[in-house]
Amino acid sequence: MNQNTFWQIFIANGFPDSFFYLQFFLKLGLSAAIVIAASLVIEHSGPLVGALVVTLPVTVIPAFAFISLDHNASYMAAAATVGFAVVSINGLFMMLYILLAQKRNIVVSVGIPIVVI
Repeated sequence: MNQNTFWQIFIANGFPDSFFYLQFFLKLGLSAAIVIAASLVIEHSGPLVGALVVTLPVTVIPAFAFISLDHNASYMAAAATVGFAVVSINGLFMMLYILLAQKRNIVVSVGIPIVVI
């Protein structure tokens, strides 16, 4: 009886999608681990440190790393540029909301930044 390991049989059979599924589950597991680690830090720290951790791009970093495995440098540069623009617009929206929410109701506080941006 030949005692091949599971991985030897798995690789020898040459499943065309095996590498795809391996990458997929690796990406899925690593992304989930990063989000869970960030939520544990938030849970065990105070509201100040938790707010700082939440605002960090903890999910964008692994996403860019995984995208870089599948695409070339020009695609990554375009994705980073668009990501920077989206974060900038989001910051402007939050700034307007914070300024308006101190003295206005929710409709005005959310509506004006949506119209302006």
